[in-house]
Parts: sequence; structure tokens; C-alpha cells
Amino acid sequence: MNLRSFIVAIVILLGAISISSLTVQAATCSSLNGACKINCNLATEQPQTATGCTSSGRGSEQCCVPRSLVTPVACPGVCQSSCDTSKDEVEFRPVNDCGLNGQICCNINPITAESPLCGTNNLGVKTAIGCLMAGDPKLFVSQLLGWGVGVGGGIAFLLIVYAGFQMATAGGDPKRVQAAHELLVSAISGLLLIVFSIFLSNFIGIKILNLGSIGGPLP
Repeated sequence: MNLRSFIVAIVILLGAISISSLTVQAATCSSLNGACKINCNLATEQPQTATGCTSSGRGSEQCCVPRSLVTPVACPGVCQSSCDTSKDEVEFRPVNDCGLNGQICCNINPITAESPLCGTNNLGVKTAIGCLMAGDPKLFVSQLLGWGVGVGGGIAFLLIVYAGFQMATAGGDPKRVQAAHELLVSAISGLLLIVFSIFLSNFIGIKILNLGSIGGPLP
């Protein structure tokens, strides 16, 4: 396989992955049986990651889902009958598996201790590259797709620059000029394919299926 065929294969793969992201976008608030509100009643509702809520003059809305309909998450602390405030323990409010045993989830107060968790409902993990939403499969895959598209676009740009350098230093050699021309065409074709795949998936997702977009804001 020559260099041109390899580049084309890579960009086609990235384009296919981008289009496939339609199936992993966040669900709409209505499909979760929730309601869009400025503030959720945390005693009976829990904020969930979903599309369909808008921003108004009062602020950004969030999807509030009844706690009875939320799938419990693993307690990041310990299950106890009560939390010991003398040890800086606070109740972990999101629906968790402690409630199945009639207990509450107690976690170290994030104000007094740096927590490795981040994002909505602490479903993400802090890393050197930002908040990685490992606890939410849909957002996690969406993050990976966004990074993959970014890397693909960066590689295409570098190849375009390299092809231009080859042309500038070819010295009139027909073979070197032809090789640089083929590399340039392949890189531009790949870049256009990535852009088109993102546009197509976002258009179908937003206009037709009412899903989120690739590269949308994450918690």
C-alpha cells in the first residue's frame, strides 16, 4: 500500500466514525421523561445530560428527571446510615446504589479535599487532557470522536504543508513534483471528507433526528 492509499484509508475511516456518532449522542430530555427547568428540585429530581433544553433570559435550562426514573450509579464513597461531618463527609446526592439498602452515600467533602471526579453528577475523571466522561458511555464516545476528528484534521493540515514544501524543493524534478502533487490531492481530499462527514452527521442529527452535535459542549 502506497502513502496515498494509506492516507485515503485513514480519512475514510475517520469519516465513517464521525457519521456513526449519530447513534451515541445524548438522548432528548423528553425521552428521559424529564422536564427542562432553570433549577431542579434536588429532593425529588436529578439533573441529567440530555438535549432539547434551551437558554433564556433567566439562564440555561437543565433536564430534570424524577429520581425514581434515574438509573442508580455506584457510590463513590461508602454506604452508611448517616454521614460523619467531623470527618468532612457529605451526602452524595445523585441516585446511587446505597438507596437500594436504605442507606445514603457518604463522600469526602470536595471543598476540603480535591476530588478526582468531575462533570455532571461526578461521572467524569480528571485527567491531564481535561475531564474524561468515563462514567457516561455516550459522552465518552462523543469525546473520543471529537478528538479523533481533530487529530485527523491536524494530520491532513501537516500533510498539505509537507506537500507544499516538497513542491518548493523539487527543483523541477518531474517525479518529485508528481509525488508532491499526489500527496497534496490526497490530503485535501481527506480534509474535505472529514469536514463533509461532520457537516452531514450534524445536519442529520440536529435537523432530522433532534440529537446533539459532534463537538458539542460537555459538562
